[in-house]
Order: sequence, then structure tokens, then C-alpha cells
Amino acid sequence: MAIKNQLIAQVSQELLDELTDGGRRDLREVRLSQMEDEVYQVADRVTQRLLQGMLEDQAGQADASHCPCCQSPLQERPAHEDPIRMKRVEVQWDKPVKRCPKCRRDFFPSGRDVGLPGGSDPQS
Repeated sequence: MAIKNQLIAQVSQELLDELTDGGRRDLREVRLSQMEDEVYQVADRVTQRLLQGMLEDQAGQADASHCPCCQSPLQERPAHEDPIRMKRVEVQWDKPVKRCPKCRRDFFPSGRDVGLPGGSDPQS
């Protein structure tokens, strides 16, 4: 946790330097609400990138190779490209999909865990 706190402090200082032009920006006439808006814009962009990275990592961990119903080998399908609206930002999630040719079901990582189970309804 100490390393995370140190990293947060370091990143925060770098972003503060950017927002204040290295301390050269005259903030005497800047309203508090404007400062808050600028900080939230930066925070939202950081949040979006972090969530995007975590979703990509989650997708990479979805490595189930057999159907949980019939144990047949699963086939790779094109990822579903779904935007997800989070509390403050929207992220693009290329949701990995695997298909069981025997059961004719698609499986993908669910919100509860990575990998299977978590399939869609049978499709024709």
C-alpha cells in the first residue's frame, strides 16, 4: 500500500505541475469551481484509462477452453465491442467471446468473475 500511496503522490504532483504550468499559472483569479472542474476532468481521464487497462487485463485472463455444460472445446469469436457507462466515465470494452459449437452458446467474462460460467442464451 505504501508503494501505491507513493505512486499516487508522484502522479498527483506531476498533474499539479501540468495544471499550474509548473507553478507559473496565475491562480488568483481562478474560481474554486473552475479548479474543481479542471481536476475532475483530469481525474476522469485517468479513471477512464485505468478502467480500460483493467478491462483489457480481465479480457486477457478469460482463458476457458472448454464448455462448462458439455466440455466441448470452445471456439474464439469476434469480441463484442460494447461501451460501458461507469459511475463517472464511459469505457470501451472489447468483451472476449467464446462459442460452444455443440451447445450453440456464447460465453464471456461476467461482471462477477473472469471466464466461465456466464453464457448467453442459445443462439441459432
